[in-house]
Amino acid sequence: MTPARNVELQNEKQVLIQAENDRDSSLFILSRLLNLDPRQKIELADSLGFFDTPQPEMEPTLMRRWRPVRRKSVEQQIKAAQRDKQASQAERLPSLRFDGNWAYQGISSTTGIPVYTYQAGVVMPLFTGGRIRAEIVKADLQLKSLAEQKRICAIRLRWM
Repeated sequence: MTPARNVELQNEKQVLIQAENDRDSSLFILSRLLNLDPRQKIELADSLGFFDTPQPEMEPTLMRRWRPVRRKSVEQQIKAAQRDKQASQAERLPSLRFDGNWAYQGISSTTGIPVYTYQAGVVMPLFTGGRIRAEIVKADLQLKSLAEQKRICAIRLRWM
């Protein structure tokens, strides 16, 4: 026996020992849960053999029912991509912000005076043109991809 096969055999024996230990500990836990005597032997009714799981077959009618859902999903994704593009385009515009605050300052309530604070600010996006342009191009590519998916969904619906 070659050393490689000997190592492989030892690995398989180790896996078998681990599986038997797992089975025995599971049976012990089961006997504790069922409040049985731990020395009583539990025999499983089902075998522990391996079997292939059969693949479920999708009926064509089921597939037909999912296609309209897929089309609606694509339409919602298109709307979201259009909003992303609009948001990216709006980032180029300057924004104006105005804040105000009112407070009552003083040592006591009888000696306090009202204090007003006003702030105004203008934000001008100067060095963000490259990032904004990249976001718009990305949104355009996503819109093209989604439009193609929508076209494919429409073709498939006509065939059914």
